[in-house]
Amino acid sequence: MYRVSSLGLPSTVIQKCLRVPGRTVGCRFLILASRSLTTNCSIPRWTNEGEYLDTESFQLGGVAQPGVLSSREENALRPRTSSEEMSVKESTLTEESESMREKENAAMPPQDAIGPFAKQVAEASVVQKTIQRPTFFIQDPPFLSGRPWAQLPIKTLCTSSKDAMSTIPLIEGGDAVLKNELHVLATTTSAEEGWKAYGVLSRIQQQQNSLNRGTDPIPVVPFAHLHRLARLIARNVPKTRSQFSRLLSVLTTIQNYGGNIQLHEWNALIDHAGRGYRTTLSQNFYHSLSIYCDMIYDRPPGSGFLSDDGFSFPREGDPYDLHFPKNSASEPDIYTYTTLINIAARTGDLSLLHRAIALLKEVGLPPNRITHLTLLKFFTAKRELSGVRSTLARMREQNLDIGVDELNACMLAYSKCLRVDITIMIYRALRHNMVPEDYVGHDDITFVQRRLHREGIFLPSDLWPNEVTFTSMIQMMAYHGNLLATLSVFSDMISTPNSEQGAPLILDERGELQRALYTPTISIFRAMFLGFCRHGVSPNSFQTGPLKSDPNEPEWNLETLQTIFEKFIKLPPDTKVTASVMFWILGSFNKTSNRDVQLLRTIWLRIEGWFGPFRNGPDHRLTRWRKRLFPQDTHDTT
Repeated sequence: MYRVSSLGLPSTVIQKCLRVPGRTVGCRFLILASRSLTTNCSIPRWTNEGEYLDTESFQLGGVAQPGVLSSREENALRPRTSSEEMSVKESTLTEESESMREKENAAMPPQDAIGPFAKQVAEASVVQKTIQRPTFFIQDPPFLSGRPWAQLPIKTLCTSSKDAMSTIPLIEGGDAVLKNELHVLATTTSAEEGWKAYGVLSRIQQQQNSLNRGTDPIPVVPFAHLHRLARLIARNVPKTRSQFSRLLSVLTTIQNYGGNIQLHEWNALIDHAGRGYRTTLSQNFYHSLSIYCDMIYDRPPGSGFLSDDGFSFPREGDPYDLHFPKNSASEPDIYTYTTLINIAARTGDLSLLHRAIALLKEVGLPPNRITHLTLLKFFTAKRELSGVRSTLARMREQNLDIGVDELNACMLAYSKCLRVDITIMIYRALRHNMVPEDYVGHDDITFVQRRLHREGIFLPSDLWPNEVTFTSMIQMMAYHGNLLATLSVFSDMISTPNSEQGAPLILDERGELQRALYTPTISIFRAMFLGFCRHGVSPNSFQTGPLKSDPNEPEWNLETLQTIFEKFIKLPPDTKVTASVMFWILGSFNKTSNRDVQLLRTIWLRIEGWFGPFRNGPDHRLTRWRKRLFPQDTHDTT
């Protein structure tokens, strides 16, 4: 585990921070902040010596017991019934035969869900009674543990392939293949494997249709399997144009054989129609709008396409004059309109954004938090702080709780508008909720909170910085050249327990479960190396910026870069170091070492020796770097 003192910086900048289980001991350094827009902006923090961190509640003799959380966090952990699963179950009951329904209901096991805190504590007490002695092999923790942002896998279908084939005429020589591919669709968690199985089943469907000409075709693939495949494709990333075509094919098959396309499947298709390109254009918005009109007019998906390379807007008229049918099969919800607003915001076209918002106002649905978050993204890209402030004001008017994701978006917005001082104040207020500041005087936390209130930012006391907060803050401070603030936030991150929902737990020396500290990621190191590429100074260069108030303040020089690189090279060897990260590392050392070729060769060999070699094309920028550093090496690197 990294320590705050492991950066090796002068003691006047970062003092030693000693750690014992559940406690931090030692002084934290003090940095004065100013409202200047230059790189002298830094993050002040004042903490008590011997401040306790919130890890004592996890010392339960081998079993973690949830602490007392606020209503906001408790609601986030309560089980929520998935609308996708409910809609698929309803479609299965209406689309499959009565006999198959009885078999499915008989074989259906109880759903797995994360129970409320009372159930978790009860389970924890049961496990605590059964475990006589804590071991280092943990099985079935009483709560979800893992990446906080990871989605749960899609559940397998309980209907066996034999039951699914009970209503399908047998095809000579295709029994085994049909059973195998249906089993793949029912159990796989890979969208690619599911698509391959769907292709085989489509050919079997064509063979059956040719054998039964003149009669109504019987679907080879049950609707439940098709709905599950649609969910697999919809959740797969990245969302490419080929993936949109696959999802469109599956949903068209469902509708062609008498099934119903569920609302969440329409929403996924609308979202995929506007994605797949690096830059979102106005045409992408009309792609999504065409699918939206197919949904509200109960038409087959994709019927608004004129050609393979373009989409036509529905002939019914302008979207401002859309008349919603009274008996529509799928009525759009707030997620539908939020998806359209998000796609319009990515285009950067204000007229398209107004058009998408007009559709939402037409139906009278109130916007949710995510709707406002998409507007924050639009105003951030346009660098319009007035739009950011008005969006926050509308959220307060609708009594919508502001979350950490909105605050992270606000930090990015003020940073892009060169208001780094407000960005730092938002971070200080978040950190104050976790570790209160005791300093009273000029530029204290009370002044910070009053200043944020003037900007329309009111932080609830139960919000803490998360990994996205730390990562984005380091990226912004490094980009603006504030090395002191960059290292300050980095120190905060590696000394803070990860209390996010689903965060992993570790066993300490006594065999008790504890929260793990945040660990630096490849994105954080990439941001620091990019900062050295932008602001690095060579040993022979002269200082052109403002004079430093503290001569011991760290600089963007080779010495600091080498210290950070030594921490980077200690990452796990299976860490995926991309070509972009390698390029910024070489660029930072090239600038701070005054083009020391021997040093650059050493850096290259150390990275390849630890993380593995880089294989790139002949015209790649890393290939050009390799030719410059190793001209005698003539082997093919493609």
